[in-house]
Amino acid sequence: MKKVLISILILTTCCARLETIHTSPKTKKCVSNLELLEKWIEFDLENDLINQEIAEDYLIIIRNTQLGLHKKKEKRLK
Repeated sequence: MKKVLISILILTTCCARLETIHTSPKTKKCVSNLELLEKWIEFDLENDLINQEIAEDYLIIIRNTQLGLHKKKEKRLK
């Protein structure tokens, strides 16, 4: 659970300034962090370290953030 909270804090710090970083290499790092966080949550869920309902909430947030980053990237490329 600590990993989840620490990762969310890191991600919010990384992605807080989307206007300035969406074209920089930091976007790739942010997406990579989201993917790693997703794996941790799935691991915790498989090992009954986190509640199913809480895990689903976190996964929805992570996937929506990933989608938002990809859309920003695509929009910037057009």
